[in-house]
Amino acid sequence: MTAGKIDVLFINGIRDNGTVDVIRTNPRGKMVFSTGGSCHVATFVPPERINVHHFAIDCHAHQEVDINYILKHDIVFCEIADPDSHSAALKKARYLFDTLHDKIPWINDPHQLLITRREKVPELLSGIEGIVAPRTLRIKPGSIPDLKSAIETNRLSLPVLLRPAGSHGGENLVLIEHFDDLNSLDVAKYSEAFITEFFDFGSNGIYSKYRFAVVAGEPLLRHVLSNDQWMVHSEARAFTASKPELREAEAEIIKHFDQGLKLEVQDRIRQIHERIGLDYFGIDCAIKDGKLILFEVNANMNILNNNQPVPNIWEEAIDTIRNKIMNKLILPRARSSA
Repeated sequence: MTAGKIDVLFINGIRDNGTVDVIRTNPRGKMVFSTGGSCHVATFVPPERINVHHFAIDCHAHQEVDINYILKHDIVFCEIADPDSHSAALKKARYLFDTLHDKIPWINDPHQLLITRREKVPELLSGIEGIVAPRTLRIKPGSIPDLKSAIETNRLSLPVLLRPAGSHGGENLVLIEHFDDLNSLDVAKYSEAFITEFFDFGSNGIYSKYRFAVVAGEPLLRHVLSNDQWMVHSEARAFTASKPELREAEAEIIKHFDQGLKLEVQDRIRQIHERIGLDYFGIDCAIKDGKLILFEVNANMNILNNNQPVPNIWEEAIDTIRNKIMNKLILPRARSSA
């Protein structure tokens, strides 16, 4: 602890391909960059309570690590969140965890991050009543016939979703309704890919996606995005904004979450948390006929960043999530708080 504040070491990782994302340059010309594949908490913790320190794990086989430097902190928060793009960094993070977790508390065990791969989650969560986890295959097709064969051999019924491994935000995500749809694809973009069962989650022509943050097993609603077609990503915010009835519905769900939707989903999300085993992660899903149709369950989600003009309906929800991270994870576990 320094000057009455908690010293938190946030661990991030360089992608397996060695790249980072340059976000901008500051007024003195220094680059501000992101390692990607992160749950992005460090930027949003309250500076009056937390001293933020960073530690980057590279993608090389060997990296010299100053263990004493790590142990100077009060707690470690593993922000690495994408096991597909950061496998090398996660391997080293697991070694650090195994070496140090009995000497310094950790948030998000890197071993558990491996089981959030898209193809592993459906089997992991099978048998939870009221949960639909669409079956997902991980494949390495060399041709269009390989894609068709993978669908047929594994007895997946059309339509299915196809996306490149490691992609996010709907990048090159396509819906395959007929085998002829495969012929228009650039197969090079899908040299390693996921094929996922598609469940029609629309209702009266509207498709809504719920994003929950899960903090120590507690579900917290981040937002509800709606669109007039099946792909619902950040671009759908413009569609939602154009429909007063959708804006009002989202605002009501957020406002009354604790007395409403939370009571409906908390038992199922508690069971998801028990199987996933992460302290902090997110869930993207639809809700139809009382069931949660899962899209993603992992820590690699943009939850605390509020990039909409303020004031807005998400401020209070985001503040709640941030406060829960502080009061349920960081403060009670940090050595200086013990």
